[in-house]
Amino acid sequence: MPRRGSWVRIPSSAPFAFLGNLGVPLMLGWKLLAIPGVVLFAGLLYFTYDTFLETSSSEEQAADDPTTTSSATPVRTRSPTPGSTAPLTPSPAPTAGDAVLVGAGDISSCTQTNDDRTAHLLDSVIASANGEVIVFTAGDNAYEYYFSYFGVAAGDPGQGYYSYELGAWHIIVLNTSNHCQLLLCDGGSPQVSWLRADLEAHPNFCTLAIWHDPLFSSGRVHGSSQYVQPFWDALYASGADVVVNGHEHNYERLAPQTPLGALDPEHGIREFIVGTGGESHYRAGPFLSNSEIGDGNSFGVLKLTLHPASYSWEFIPDEFGEFQDEGSGNCHDSPLGS
Repeated sequence: MPRRGSWVRIPSSAPFAFLGNLGVPLMLGWKLLAIPGVVLFAGLLYFTYDTFLETSSSEEQAADDPTTTSSATPVRTRSPTPGSTAPLTPSPAPTAGDAVLVGAGDISSCTQTNDDRTAHLLDSVIASANGEVIVFTAGDNAYEYYFSYFGVAAGDPGQGYYSYELGAWHIIVLNTSNHCQLLLCDGGSPQVSWLRADLEAHPNFCTLAIWHDPLFSSGRVHGSSQYVQPFWDALYASGADVVVNGHEHNYERLAPQTPLGALDPEHGIREFIVGTGGESHYRAGPFLSNSEIGDGNSFGVLKLTLHPASYSWEFIPDEFGEFQDEGSGNCHDSPLGS
């Protein structure tokens, strides 16, 4: 069941630099009055824009956007439930050995403090966990320059992809920096070659991958990003189970699919979009045919409880959110056979 949230704070590198030289001989007193006036005006503009995004209905028809592609006929409902989708498996009771992966994307900027609320959610999830917990981020962690903000702690900006083990699961983190323009994502790229080799070296029964730009999205701002299909091709062929993305500032869960967007309950990859870390809200919809639920009005985090052969999910909103989503799924073999 769903909710809202916030995240990490970022300092401004050069606030109001445009006020540096006004080019006219003004009296000092007038300057002192003008600067706060400009600051107040800019703040009002941002507040009006952000309020419009938050209050706009997620059921409105998406605006035409030549950069947005969709692989299926949209369903114009807020929380679609495709008739061809199998009922969700009841969530198994957590055990002491279950690991937890929790986080979100699209988190922090200098224009708001919503990320603080998300951070409080993370604190509560970590405090209540019985096993190992890892916090993930799904990109656009600190606007506008992620690698510059975190420095060497973020690793090499020319790479930024890696993997690790969490419980019985293999977790892969990929890099779509500048929408695969700075770091290529095509089938012949070093990153995809590394991905195939990593999957072959880690034949875990359960596999999850995280990156920023989603292959499938019902979002009104960015939509689906076809340039990451090589990621899906490699993951699907190896039997991966879950993909987590951000980029669109909303929440969406899609049914298990093939890389071409066909419903595949037996071998498909379930995709979550969780761009709900606190930066802003984007309207959702109309929904793709394999979209199961979505919301564009809540900040929050996605909590994934990783069982040895299955997983449970819960979208946890912050204290101002009402949207909730939870369920579970099973891990599966590769469609090519084990």
